[in-house]
Amino acid sequence: MIRPVIGPARGVAMARTNELTPPAWELEEIANSKGGPGVVFRDLGDAVKTMPAAMHKLGFVFGFQWYAMFIYWQFVSLSVGESVFGVTPDQKEAFQQAAGWSGLMNASYNAVTMIAAWALATGATSVWSPTRC
Repeated sequence: MIRPVIGPARGVAMARTNELTPPAWELEEIANSKGGPGVVFRDLGDAVKTMPAAMHKLGFVFGFQWYAMFIYWQFVSLSVGESVFGVTPDQKEAFQQAAGWSGLMNASYNAVTMIAAWALATGATSVWSPTRC
């Protein structure tokens, strides 16, 4: 079984973080509340109604980002094949190689992004550590 590398770090973070106990009234409210999908959607609707206006604007903008990523994944192989390798989908063998390179480019991008995120998280932890504040 392949274990995620971040698993032990998550366990350490969970062990070192003190969880705040909810007040008695909130625990009672949770215990007396009904569950189910209807409650989940009602709670989501209430959260959307009470969130700040800036969050609504961000949600609108994220809609465009999600659509852009959808379009990207639909056309990245075609775009790389035509612009970099000069092949069309009619040229099956060459286009499959271009699609393979497209996948390799995306995997490389994701690997670099993951390493950069890890470095940023490590740097942030050392700079803004709770023991330093």
